[in-house]
Amino acid sequence: MPDRQAPDGILLVLRPGMQRGALKATGLCHPSSAYRRFREWLAAGVFREFWRQGLIAHDGLAGIDWR
Repeated sequence: MPDRQAPDGILLVLRPGMQRGALKATGLCHPSSAYRRFREWLAAGVFREFWRQGLIAHDGLAGIDWR
C-alpha cells in the first residue's frame, strides 16, 4: 500500500467511526494494511508529532494560553 493511501484509510476509520472491515469496500486499502500502518506509526510517534505540529500552527495563528 502506498504511504499516501495509509492515512486516508486510517482517518476514514477513525473520523466517522467506520468499521475497519468496511474499509476494503472503499478500495483505498485492505483493513489489515491500514491497521498495521496505524500500529507502526503510533509506535513511531507519528500521530504525536502531527498533534504537536498542529498545536504549534494554532499557537502561531490564534495563540494558546499555555498556563
